[in-house]
Amino acid sequence: MTLSASLPRRQRFEAVYAEERALDWPLTRRVLKRLDGCPVITIRHYKDVFNRSNQDPRWQKRHPSLILAVKDEPLLYPGPRLCQDFGAAAFYYANLAVGCPFDCTYCYLQGMYPSAHLLAFMNMPDFIQAMARAAADTPCAIAASHDTDLLALRQVIPYPELLAAGLAGLPLQAEIRTKSADRSFFLQNEPTAELVFAFSLAPEPIIGKLEPAAPPLDARLQAIQTAQARGFTVRLCFDPVFADWDTADYDAFYRHVFSIVDPSRVQDASFGFFRMPESFFRRARRLRPELMDLRTVLDTPSGVRTYPEDLRRAGQAIHLAFLGQYLDRRQIDIQS
Repeated sequence: MTLSASLPRRQRFEAVYAEERALDWPLTRRVLKRLDGCPVITIRHYKDVFNRSNQDPRWQKRHPSLILAVKDEPLLYPGPRLCQDFGAAAFYYANLAVGCPFDCTYCYLQGMYPSAHLLAFMNMPDFIQAMARAAADTPCAIAASHDTDLLALRQVIPYPELLAAGLAGLPLQAEIRTKSADRSFFLQNEPTAELVFAFSLAPEPIIGKLEPAAPPLDARLQAIQTAQARGFTVRLCFDPVFADWDTADYDAFYRHVFSIVDPSRVQDASFGFFRMPESFFRRARRLRPELMDLRTVLDTPSGVRTYPEDLRRAGQAIHLAFLGQYLDRRQIDIQS
């Protein structure tokens, strides 16, 4: 059985598109070996496939392809305003890959990009060098999985292992944010100070309704438990919070999370209410009309679709009280 046949449905690919210039990169050869038997189509540039017009992202989610490419400069970008900066003096994000194997209703990617195929960049040494240069002057934080889930892609592309090896000893912390329940990485590798694994968590009713392709809550919690036991740095991300959801679900959720996760081994946590740039929201709701069920409004000065201020203020107090039972206030970052 080939690896592609043994993967979960969301990680099987109907075809691989490979840029001509990507074919000689070692990571490309590793990926194609793992996907032995999958049709490979050589292309000139990834934009010829990923950026073409009149695509059907909903169909592509059911019939995904993988695009292997080489990323040109810039390889790092200044951290965006809507993302957590971890209190770092310098904050960047990197797009090692674009697209996600999951299919969450509220995901901003469906409003940001024209394609739902997975785009993965193969020139990892260039990314590592760029991160090293960024950390040369001042310690920095890097969101390494800004537009994807690197841990969930690990069966096909070993990004976490490559980051762990390449960043060892550098004065930075690279975040891998994930909804994956993959425990094998933590069992097969040693923890490194340069990587922090940020687990995105939500109440099971929300997962069932809005994250149907993602692992259930308990599977994610077991992965966190394994990571903590092995000494990996763990961050908890309760993001997005839905301000119009029953707070009783969140109360039960937090109690359940911290009955399994050791709060003394959590580096920090963040929560933030659903928010999306209005331009992304308009495109996303054409694909997912159920987004209109959220009681959101356009925050005109910022151009962001989010909840009304009164709902956010009330919800902020509620969630701070919930988390304050388990974590020090200084560990809790509120995303606005």
